Parts: sequence; C-alpha cells; structure tokens
Amino acid sequence: MAREKRYIYIKVEFLNGTKGDYLLPRDLQSPMWYYISHNKSDWRELLSGALINVPIRPYVNHETTIRVAKIDAQFIKTRNKGMRARSQFIIRNNWYQVSLKQLILSRRFLRHDFSLKNKFLITIDLLRWWSRSKWKGK
Repeated sequence: MAREKRYIYIKVEFLNGTKGDYLLPRDLQSPMWYYISHNKSDWRELLSGALINVPIRPYVNHETTIRVAKIDAQFIKTRNKGMRARSQFIIRNNWYQVSLKQLILSRRFLRHDFSLKNKFLITIDLLRWWSRSKWKGK
C-alpha cells in the first residue's frame, strides 16, 4: 500500500491578532522534510517566530495583496489544499529586537520582486513587527 503524501503547514498571526493556516510553498517543502528527518525532536522550532510573506486574498491575474505574518506553529497534514505562503521569510533572530540596520537588510529580502504596493505594505508590516518587539517585547 502506498504511503499517503504529507504536507507542511504553518499557523500564522497577523498584526491585528487574526490567525490563519497556510501551506508552506512548494520550494520549501523538500528542504523542510530534509530538516525534519535530521532534527526530529526540535523541527517545530526552526520557523517559530519567523516572519513570512503571505497572500491575504486569492490571486486574480497572478496578483494579490501580500502581508507579513509571524509563524506561530508548524504542522503536517495529508491534504494539499489551501492558500500557500510565499517563500520569502526571515527567521526570528533576523528581525526580533535587532538594530534598524539589520532590519533594513531583512526588508530587502522580504520585498523581493513584488509590486510597489506590496513592497510598501511589506515594509510597513515589518516595521510594525519590529517596533512591537522593541517596545512591547511581543
């Protein structure tokens, strides 16, 4: 009997406190399975607290609105359904309570090749997450 294929999902939190589940993108599935196979006891910690780009609406003509959310948890399902996060993420050590200079370097990676509107939204979200970490300790 063939083994059922499994997929890695993430649970994210948005700045307004709402939560959502996203399928990890295709290009991150294989590296994550490799990491899991070598780090069975603590693989859930790898992306915990990372910031990741996620679409907040379905794609229309290959366009959507991208926001930055914080990864709260990772889990596995046998279902390949739901919206996929984007591949651009920064681990917690590269955004949480770092200097503004370090944050700007991370911003370049998150903004990738998105539209001007999405680059603006990503920058604002990143600054808000960083500010929250610096002043509220969240």
